[in-house]
Amino acid sequence: MANTKHIETFSIIIKEEKVKTLTHNLIPNTFALEIISPLPGYYGSEYLISREKPGHVLFITKDYIHFEDFFRINKKIKSYLNFGFDATFATVTVNNNSYYALRIKDVENYEQIEELQQAFVAEGVKMGRPKRVESMALIRVKKFLSLQTKGDGIYYHTSKNTYKYLEIEKPVTWKLFEKITMRIRHNMPGVKFDVALAVLFRTGDLLDVIRVYSDDISEEDLRKLHKNYLLALKEY
Repeated sequence: MANTKHIETFSIIIKEEKVKTLTHNLIPNTFALEIISPLPGYYGSEYLISREKPGHVLFITKDYIHFEDFFRINKKIKSYLNFGFDATFATVTVNNNSYYALRIKDVENYEQIEELQQAFVAEGVKMGRPKRVESMALIRVKKFLSLQTKGDGIYYHTSKNTYKYLEIEKPVTWKLFEKITMRIRHNMPGVKFDVALAVLFRTGDLLDVIRVYSDDISEEDLRKLHKNYLLALKEY
């Protein structure tokens, strides 16, 4: 990208997805949730994850883990496990109950999920007690991002080109965001995308953005999507 600015940022991604209690390949009497219908705006609400390969798994923890402790633990585990994974912070709100969690992705099989959970426990992380859940959940994921922008309010993930971030002028509640998104989808038939709310933290400041997932959205449609959200939010 010509005339681009590179940005390293910490972010919070807020999304609503369907989750279900994971009942296999876990330490007994612990609690984990699996996102069973990921990116519903793009794939549809009836799309289900593979039974063979995990998607996103949420290890529910008993207590909050401090940032510095988590990163030390995560680094140590990566040094001795013989497979790759991505782990970060999350909180999950389901049926009016909120939980601390570790969001796990990019593992090849459920045996690795179990091994990874055992590793976190061995490093002192206490897991929550099991509960039966199958419901929509509001998930807040905290993670670092590497982005590029031309200064036009659109940010591109440097390694995952399916993710883009659209700057908006003010924060918005999830319910209002859902309402606006339904209207925009109606006015952009044939354009497939999944969206979430997000915050990007900059030195001394923050940006409210919309995270867009799409494997095939054109630049023209991305800019139209951005414009539609900006215009819609001005009404509220």
